[in-house]
Amino acid sequence: MRNAATIHRVLLTAVLLLAVGLGTPGFAAAQSGSGASLEALSEQTRQELLDTRAKLEDLHRQLVEISATALKNNPALQEQEGKLRHLVLNTMKAAGYDPEKEVAHIKELSGKLHSENIDTEQKKRLLADYQQTQARLLAAEQKALANEEVQQARQAYQDQMRQAMKKEDPDTEVLLQRYEETRTELQRQIKAALKSQGADN
Repeated sequence: MRNAATIHRVLLTAVLLLAVGLGTPGFAAAQSGSGASLEALSEQTRQELLDTRAKLEDLHRQLVEISATALKNNPALQEQEGKLRHLVLNTMKAAGYDPEKEVAHIKELSGKLHSENIDTEQKKRLLADYQQTQARLLAAEQKALANEEVQQARQAYQDQMRQAMKKEDPDTEVLLQRYEETRTELQRQIKAALKSQGADN
């Protein structure tokens, strides 16, 4: 039961982010997928990336807080969110995926990674396992979110969530626009950095 509760909380976070058009900000995904190294960039380029990412993360935090408050103050939205979470979870299971098992494994690895009695090689192996497991979980979640029934339920939830967020904070649309602009700028900076690294190699 604990694992089930944990996966529900994981999916709640994902659903909240998706409901307002947010993805988890950061350089890590593009970096790992391209072989880019943040340390290999010039000091100016690295600082520009870090500054833009910090701005994006701040906007991300504000929007997640607004969405969480909107959910807390709206019982009907809570019920709708619960149905969407269960639909996503059941869709993942129907595809042969075991999210509870993966989440339990992530929690186990996280505990080991925070242990003081761990050498460098062990930490490297555990971290690789953690990242691979997390990637599988996210991939399965994205596959479930591509399901037509899930998409329809998500759209309905998204519409209600945005309305609830506007009631909580009239600046929601402005924050969302700034978020999208900043995310686009970060993506542009990353592409330019990768292009620069490729030219230098």
